[in-house]
Amino acid sequence: MNEIERDPEELWKKDRSYWKRMEVEGHETQEEEAHSSYSFFKHVKIQFILAIVLFAAVFGLNYLEHPTVSEAKGWLKTELGRSFDFIAIAAWYEHTFEGSPSFIPSFGSKSELAIAEHSSISTETAAPVAGGVLLHSFAELLNGVEIAGTTKAEVRAVDKGRVILVTDKQDSVIIQHANERVSIYSRLSDVNVEVSDWVETGKVIGKLAPIAGEDYSVLFLAMKQKDLYIDPLDVISLE
Repeated sequence: MNEIERDPEELWKKDRSYWKRMEVEGHETQEEEAHSSYSFFKHVKIQFILAIVLFAAVFGLNYLEHPTVSEAKGWLKTELGRSFDFIAIAAWYEHTFEGSPSFIPSFGSKSELAIAEHSSISTETAAPVAGGVLLHSFAELLNGVEIAGTTKAEVRAVDKGRVILVTDKQDSVIIQHANERVSIYSRLSDVNVEVSDWVETGKVIGKLAPIAGEDYSVLFLAMKQKDLYIDPLDVISLE
């Protein structure tokens, strides 16, 4: 026997509460979706407006000539150009957490943590150029010394530390040592180290650049102690 099709109106009359409940729930869902969408776009709009206001303020201050603003800009420029003290951070991290921040690539078993464990430059130093001859002293140049060596002679790190600068022309290297001391090597070629590399004492960092028409090359070596130039020969020996 075929099933008799039931009248929709009859079903509605028998269970009106079901249809009303479905209608109410449908309205609530739509309201929630509309509110969520409205809140998201409102939040994005507010952030966009604040970003524009902040950009306009910074742009305006850049052109505002006022003693206070000029002082602030000078301070910001100085701080941005200041070398970050990785050694102090490594020492603090070791003291606080009793370990090395190994999740940072430049911090490893032989990095800032290794430097921090030594309060001063090691007594073991290396001559920057084997058989080098002093060409110009610190008393003459006041910011370093010039050392003559054979053409394309190897240049070695005078002490262990971390490479903090390699110039774009690959002709100069700066190495940071302990006790806020850095060594600067210029007039190089064939540089084989990169920024953040750890180098041991005597590590070859490059070669001397050749001088056209000459059978020798010259290394400019400078050293700084707390941003003040010092005589490299007070720290190292050429032998």
